[in-house]
Amino acid sequence: MKQCNPNVKGLLLTATPWNNAREDVINIGSLFLKVDAIPNDRKYKQYFLLSPNKLTNKVVKHLANDDAAFKEFWADVYLQRTRKTYGGKGTRFPHRNFPSVDVPYEPRKNEIFSNNFDVIADLKFPYQDPIKYIDDSKEELGAKQLKMMLLKRADSSWKAYVTSLQHIVDKLEKLNIQYLKPMSYLKGKELLNHYVAFLGTAYGIGEYENKINTLFRDFEPSEPTDPSQQTIRSQLRKQRYIENLKAQINGLNVKKAKNAIDKMTADYNSDVSTIKMLIDSLNKAYSKVDEKVDEIIECIDEERAKGHKIILVSQFADTVEYYYDKLYTHYNKPQLKYPMGMITGASNTDENGYSAKINQKPSTKKDVLNHFSPRSKKAIELIENNEQIDLVVATDTISTGQNLQDAVTLMNIDLPYNPMTLEQRIGRIDRPLTKGDNNDQIYIYTFPIYQSINSQLKMMKRLGNKMAGVLNDTEFDNVVLPQYEGYLKDITEKKQNAVKTMLDKTDDQMINHSDFSSEKHSEAYQQANKRMYDFKANQLTPLKDPLIPDYSFSNGKKDHSIAVVEIKYYDVNGSYLEKENILVDVNDSKKVEIIDAEKNLNGEIAFDVHNSKALSQGDALTAVEKAKDRIYNVVKQQVAEYNKQHEFFAKNIDSTKNKTSVKAAVALRNSAMQEPKMVMSKLQSVNVDPKLLKDITKYVETIDKDDDLFPIVQEIANNPNVFWLEISKYIRFFNPDSIREMENVGKNIQKASTRKADLEKTQYKVLDGNIVIK
Repeated sequence: MKQCNPNVKGLLLTATPWNNAREDVINIGSLFLKVDAIPNDRKYKQYFLLSPNKLTNKVVKHLANDDAAFKEFWADVYLQRTRKTYGGKGTRFPHRNFPSVDVPYEPRKNEIFSNNFDVIADLKFPYQDPIKYIDDSKEELGAKQLKMMLLKRADSSWKAYVTSLQHIVDKLEKLNIQYLKPMSYLKGKELLNHYVAFLGTAYGIGEYENKINTLFRDFEPSEPTDPSQQTIRSQLRKQRYIENLKAQINGLNVKKAKNAIDKMTADYNSDVSTIKMLIDSLNKAYSKVDEKVDEIIECIDEERAKGHKIILVSQFADTVEYYYDKLYTHYNKPQLKYPMGMITGASNTDENGYSAKINQKPSTKKDVLNHFSPRSKKAIELIENNEQIDLVVATDTISTGQNLQDAVTLMNIDLPYNPMTLEQRIGRIDRPLTKGDNNDQIYIYTFPIYQSINSQLKMMKRLGNKMAGVLNDTEFDNVVLPQYEGYLKDITEKKQNAVKTMLDKTDDQMINHSDFSSEKHSEAYQQANKRMYDFKANQLTPLKDPLIPDYSFSNGKKDHSIAVVEIKYYDVNGSYLEKENILVDVNDSKKVEIIDAEKNLNGEIAFDVHNSKALSQGDALTAVEKAKDRIYNVVKQQVAEYNKQHEFFAKNIDSTKNKTSVKAAVALRNSAMQEPKMVMSKLQSVNVDPKLLKDITKYVETIDKDDDLFPIVQEIANNPNVFWLEISKYIRFFNPDSIREMENVGKNIQKASTRKADLEKTQYKVLDGNIVIK
């Protein structure tokens, strides 16, 4: 879009709570920035100037670690509203209540939950990433992710747990029938060839798929196979990964292959036996009673008696279907007494393509929610026609973009690892109250299974520092996981307050610890600006020919004088650098923000001293001189801060270009000068205009060691002929279309000045100020 229309302006809106790392915030925000439009007084501009063609990982990390610069970036580019900052005067939210309901399971079920950790921890999943059987150093992240997911599904419902376990058994049987059993009859080279073919198929090496274990994936969304839809980095990761796999596979011998097959077969037998026993135990234990369902029904009855509409939510579609069937049978067989609806999401449809139902009739998500919350959905006719439903069982597909405040009760069948997902669930019923709305209490139920909680805590402890790797790129979120882990520990002690504590800690982390906040986004800032505007528009009457221009005087109770100061920075040669306006607390000799400055000024309005009878001109001039001395101290601080930023920039500007990358770019240019015909021929062979070599080499210079492309740069630096010999393979990573886009961005970047400001040459003046006379 920016390439087609350089002046295009974008606005990204999301109702999703922000839980990203600073680096992600910067990368996304940079898409909406035109570097030369960033005001020169912004510290973060220096970081963008450090990266001439693209925002490198190194620059992103430096900016993320600079609190002051990041806060400026956040304030300029983002606007965040939370429950604590939303709304103006008089805005009300309902009070949150967090009932925690214990589920009294019979002993044999408690024993199953207690043993879950030991059972699941020992599973091997031989169909997952089978290269681990020939490479002991292979990190089994897929297996660990699956173990965490199994514990979570056990916590959700026994039906979801059994479904997952049976799914694993089916995959194990498929592995045995198609591969392990046939290979058990083979020997020697024939065995080796079949095992090599198995690995090639499992990893899709023949088709160069960008997947791991393409034949046997669990809980994994499909990725685009069209190379044009894949990022340069993902293509490079694919190439490197496949090349490493091929090297390992080609290094196999008969002995290694037989050992791997024997281990896989042993793990298959152990896993199948263990899981089938667990499935059998679960089926027997739950053949008659599900205590959690019964407990939820009791809570539903209590809420129904109060006239409350109820939402039941789970992460998993099979849990939703299981609970809906149980509840519908309990309340509406043989006749309809309690109208209800179910929503499982677009990825979980029935044979006719429906993912929702009202009672037993197929429906749509929109229709179900209209019938459930007709007032908030402005479908009042459904109330008049007595077509409402009073209970919805749904997945998290309803957790975003829906206003369901006809309900005041949310029951969490399970809790997500990410507390912000729980916050989104609650947000469906926790909306600003309208005038006259007396439904000022909402209820968020949880149903903890303590034995299951202990199993999750044991698994987290076992994984320890490896948790981050296990949780990356999955629905688990290692940024907010500590709050969920804290909940698991708290629930055994605090119970009623555990969920509230988890949400409060997450909110504090997002707003305070992560610095995802800005004065400009606050209600206090908006009110301060409104008061200043009203004063300027309605009350400000400047005196004609004042004896002391640019200053006013007051004698109120506030003891802080405030001044607006313009600073023009000049270097030691008297050359102009840049200008900035700041607010100064004269009494404390420090720079302040608008909220504090306006608070002091607004408090002094009623105590204005505007004639020499109340304050002599001599006393006023004396006060001004004292103020100037203190303001000068602030100017000195600003000059020092200005130079500190520029000193940092000067030290880092050279480090943005990696020496190896510069060497590689020079090598390419030199080879082109030495053998122009060869280079021209090679570029033309891949339909690239030779004139674009300059673009390619400029792009190479921007690649840093933390970039996925760096290994290729190292090869070029060592021997540029590698690039020309393998250009058909490499050219897609140096696509001139992408490079031209980067060059267009680069043309907008102004070279940053590393000149320091000189205090003696720097000029400043007070644009306006109020001095409090004590």
